[in-house]
Amino acid sequence: MRVATWFSMLLMCSNIESQAGVITSLYSTGVNDNGSSAAIKSADLHYEIYSSTDYNTGNPILQSTTAYVMRDVPGSYVVPPQQSQWIAPSFLGVGFAIGWYDFRTTFDLTGFDPATVKITGQMAMDNETRGPGLILNGVDTDYVIGVPGGGETSSTDDNFVRLSPFSVTSGFQSGLNTLDFRVFNTGGPVALLVEMNGTGVNSVPEPSSLLLVGVGVLSISVMARKSQKSVLIPTNGKVEARKQFPN
Repeated sequence: MRVATWFSMLLMCSNIESQAGVITSLYSTGVNDNGSSAAIKSADLHYEIYSSTDYNTGNPILQSTTAYVMRDVPGSYVVPPQQSQWIAPSFLGVGFAIGWYDFRTTFDLTGFDPATVKITGQMAMDNETRGPGLILNGVDTDYVIGVPGGGETSSTDDNFVRLSPFSVTSGFQSGLNTLDFRVFNTGGPVALLVEMNGTGVNSVPEPSSLLLVGVGVLSISVMARKSQKSVLIPTNGKVEARKQFPN
């Protein structure tokens, strides 16, 4: 009975699971470090315009890499989920050439097991995706807005009127990661809206888990000492007392 108890406690200590945690360095668009809405017209500290390419010439479009929280959001745009806002290459969001605009965010997975990480969310954009639409660490996730894994272009260019769900479950790496949202502008405003969160299992046990292991090992030691028996064993005509554990 006691042996079974020891075994159960030892098994409990050896199989303490790392706790799933929230990736705090992953942000929706248009928020501050604490997740609250950033000021209108302010720079988004968590997103940048990583690249922009003119459709007709193939030349870069923008000189600045800053993304801003939009001031005059068109009435046709979907209302942002709580604690997210539309962002654009300028706070006006208008006056940009036809072509591709790559919005990039960087997040840190230090302390997480990359194989357990999952990002889920929803997004909208003006206008659409063409070719790779969601890129993790430079690799296409095969997601096209409104059509997950479904071709080279979205089915419509009015992806600013609805939110489309997305998820990323593989391709993560230890340390810094990049996630790119690639927007194709067919003319007029350029804008992106993302609401997302991420979770993963901590690769390093939390202090509370280590404390539990220590308590378990100490309990096993105390129980073992209390369970020792003194037995009399004849040896060469003498009787010696020896301690023996029960089976």
